[in-house]
Amino acid sequence: MYYNPRMGLHNKTQIPTLTNSDLPPRVAKVLRHLLDLTHAEFFPRIDPMLDQLDSMLYRDTEKSRNPSEQLDLLKASQVLRERRSAFAAALFRQLEAQLASIRSNTDTAPQTATSVLPSTQNLTLADEPEVDIRLQLRELATPLEGASSLPLYLMGQRFGVLAAKPAFTSAQLPLGPQGLLQAAAAASQSVFGEFIQQRLLGLFCSHVLADCARYLEKINAALEDDGILPGLAFVPARPVRASRSVNPSPDTAATRPPVPDAPPAPTTVPLPSSFPPAGLAPAGLAPSHAQATGQPPLAWLDQVATEGFTGQEKQTRPANFRQLQQLLAASRFASHPTHTPSTPAPAPSLSHAQVEDLLNQLAGQPLHSISDWQEALKKQVQTHYGEAAGLSRENTDTMDLLALLIEQISREAHGDSLVHELLQQLQRPLLHSVIAGHDFFENPEHPARQLINTIAEYDNEARLEHGADPAFEALIRQLVAQLAHSQRPDKEAFAEANQQLLAQLQQQIKRAQANEKRSVEAMQGRERMTVAKNIASDALETLLKKQPVSEALQTLLRHAWLDAMILALLRYGHPSQGWNAQLSRTEQILAILRAQAQASQELADEVESAMRRVGYHDEDASAIAKQLSQSPATAAQSGEAPAEALAQRIQSHPRFGMDDASEPTATPDIHIARDALEDAYYQQLSTLPFGTWFDFIGENGHEVSRRRLSWYSPVTEHALFVNRRGQKTDIIHLDTLAKRMAKGKVRLTERSQLRLVDRALAAVVSSLQRLLRSHDATRTTLQA
Repeated sequence: MYYNPRMGLHNKTQIPTLTNSDLPPRVAKVLRHLLDLTHAEFFPRIDPMLDQLDSMLYRDTEKSRNPSEQLDLLKASQVLRERRSAFAAALFRQLEAQLASIRSNTDTAPQTATSVLPSTQNLTLADEPEVDIRLQLRELATPLEGASSLPLYLMGQRFGVLAAKPAFTSAQLPLGPQGLLQAAAAASQSVFGEFIQQRLLGLFCSHVLADCARYLEKINAALEDDGILPGLAFVPARPVRASRSVNPSPDTAATRPPVPDAPPAPTTVPLPSSFPPAGLAPAGLAPSHAQATGQPPLAWLDQVATEGFTGQEKQTRPANFRQLQQLLAASRFASHPTHTPSTPAPAPSLSHAQVEDLLNQLAGQPLHSISDWQEALKKQVQTHYGEAAGLSRENTDTMDLLALLIEQISREAHGDSLVHELLQQLQRPLLHSVIAGHDFFENPEHPARQLINTIAEYDNEARLEHGADPAFEALIRQLVAQLAHSQRPDKEAFAEANQQLLAQLQQQIKRAQANEKRSVEAMQGRERMTVAKNIASDALETLLKKQPVSEALQTLLRHAWLDAMILALLRYGHPSQGWNAQLSRTEQILAILRAQAQASQELADEVESAMRRVGYHDEDASAIAKQLSQSPATAAQSGEAPAEALAQRIQSHPRFGMDDASEPTATPDIHIARDALEDAYYQQLSTLPFGTWFDFIGENGHEVSRRRLSWYSPVTEHALFVNRRGQKTDIIHLDTLAKRMAKGKVRLTERSQLRLVDRALAAVVSSLQRLLRSHDATRTTLQA
């Protein structure tokens, strides 16, 4: 590629500005404030980035052995040195153009003055550089957006208000990662040309946007200060819990749950009586949110395997088609004992391909069951091959078994299930699968069986918990329709459809894992706060016992100064030099209050600064500092307000880090002693790994909500539960949870080892066997 300096000439297109825009004055003022903040944030980083780019071009020139490439690099270095001063101005012009265009009639990504990102619908073979830039921008923006999802969401809501439009997406946001990178791409192309543009974007992302998340938080704070949706916060919508009938039998409903076995060897850290304060972080207790290598795609939704805990169902051997045939023939004879089993007709035997061709001819006909298809297929056989012709015994058996299987699957699905409709559409594709060979009945991994499993299990679990997902159901319907209209659907067609569904489900699970991770981190943050509060409170009480002071001063210390101690402990850790210094200040304060040391202005300044950091206003912070940095006698002589009045005032002040955002949703009955059954459940809970699923039974005994144990605190013993979307639903004390389990209101989710089609096929076999046993018993009675 030969570098053409003219590619870097400034674009003459009229660039919209905030000054010449038609925006309302207040909106323009707010956007000008954001542009100024962005300039202050990014301008100091541009020159170091360009220095790095110059060094990179120089190194690439030395390494290159291609004369033409060396010439391009040398000319690029020269252009960079000559025009680098114009880049910053061009960048902020592009950002201003984005802001000035927020009320334009386009819903696409932020507009830039230079069209570096043309619509993909108009791309031709000549647009490869633009495609490369588009892909590069997308790759650079994705991790930035992933690390700033909440600030971007709040920004989108606030920009929607400014633009008098619905909330902006991350792709539409001016000053979002995509908008910033597009502005940089446009500015670098207009100033330097494409040769430098491709190298500059990576450096811009790593140097200028290095702390993009903090910058986006500043933007949100500035918008809030300007009165744009003040107090806006993201609260996930709590879905209405749908009921799922469990229909317990009268015998089992009245039976008290058995005492669990002795707890197995712990698979996680057991609940300690005291918590190690080192680092103020619960070591070894954070759940692993990343999916382990080799796990199934939807492993996050499965019950974890633990020692001493297995589901009621056991893995059975795969079905053998010949045995199924024999069982089916015997059951037919048992149902009609006066009829002898028929033998295959002496007509010519049709090959699988011939039967499949006849099936294709029936496509589109309104046939509602496998029996209807079977009758229609028999008529087709007689029409094409004569009245004496018929289906082979093997084909007849496969169709009969498929009919029984579909009937059993439909029986397991709930009344308004999507499965009923989709199974009817899949009848012809499934007939192709069973006629093609015995693998459908014998291989649990057959793609058609896997597809039915995926659809039915989604419908049975996620749909019942949260209501239908319109986008996912639309994809299911689309894929099923494609199979239904396929000329000859084979294994590969079923496998491809199932993989597309699994890919979508995996994306949902990734979002659920991210939600769960945020909830766990929030609860762990509260845990660190609790540990720090306990340590700091114990340290303060120990010092107060050694050096007691008046009640009013104790109130100041326990409310105001204790908050400063907690903050220091969170900041520096325990043990640490910073914490030791805070303890020394506390001892110095007590010595001064007891008139054992001289008043210290330096200490007063430190106390006042500490009070501001934990949320006290200047007036209160100054008053507290004066009371804690001189003896009561000195304070009285200097005319300071009495400590009692100040102590009474600060008791109503919000405590540092204390809120109700993560309070338990159930109050523990710890004062009520556990009986033997409850204690056994409590001991079992303390050994369960994170990721264990629980079933919460409704008050009427017929509503079941499935929840995942994401984490529990070894200090407070509060357990965090999330739903299938990773959203926090409950925080329950382990003692309360054990008592609920003893009463049958909560239970461990059974770890099913059989999927839906496997269970349905096993149920078909059991049904046929029961029919035979019933016939044998009747015959024995008659003979007697």
